[in-house]
Amino acid sequence: MPYRWSTLGNELTIVWFPYSEMLLDYSNELANAINAMTNYTHELAAWRDVIVGLNDQQLMDVTHKFVDPIATLVLNLPYAIRSRFIFAAAHLCHQANRLKYKSEWRDDLPPDDLIYAEIADAVGRPWPSYRPFKRAWERFGSRKFQTATGNFRNSFHHQFPPRFEIGYTRSVSRKKTSAAGQTIYGFGGMPPLALAHIVPLLEKECDHAYVLFERFQTLVEEQTRLINAAVALDPLIRKAG
Repeated sequence: MPYRWSTLGNELTIVWFPYSEMLLDYSNELANAINAMTNYTHELAAWRDVIVGLNDQQLMDVTHKFVDPIATLVLNLPYAIRSRFIFAAAHLCHQANRLKYKSEWRDDLPPDDLIYAEIADAVGRPWPSYRPFKRAWERFGSRKFQTATGNFRNSFHHQFPPRFEIGYTRSVSRKKTSAAGQTIYGFGGMPPLALAHIVPLLEKECDHAYVLFERFQTLVEEQTRLINAAVALDPLIRKAG
């Protein structure tokens, strides 16, 4: 993903400094995260080919030293990156809404640890580009991806996740039947995630991430065009010029 792509002007009044600094920070970090995810996916694709034909001991050594750290990180990234996009959009839309609400604008965005998708939706509503952006982040790290990866992110943080390539976890599973409400125990364990299975899934997630970044750029450009126009009309800027 590219860096320093914004067309926001350099001559800004103090009121637009938060937007400018947030945009620079957020856009760089989002690009870093997606580029890292791409690199990790390429590395797993290489290990997928390397491990073909290894015996169990060799496979355990390779997965322990190389595959596990990369795969654990990259399977957690879609959720993390999506949350960062939501966070960035909420802040930028809130600041840019000065142009939409003018004197009625209030700096009433919740604290950072309370900013979720609902907040981003509320402040992004005035911007036509926000809806395509939202559709893009809904496709990224979706429930379909979660299911296909054994709900890895959630189980990694809250339960016991599947292993990679070799070994079983969670030898006993417990659930309630929907009909009678009876408890059912299952035995046998959760099989490992094969790189041949997860690499294509991650490659598709990378494609979703690229589209999401492009939609984020479109949203930002919609806002910066109006900010640049408003700044050009600002008497302080005109006088300084």
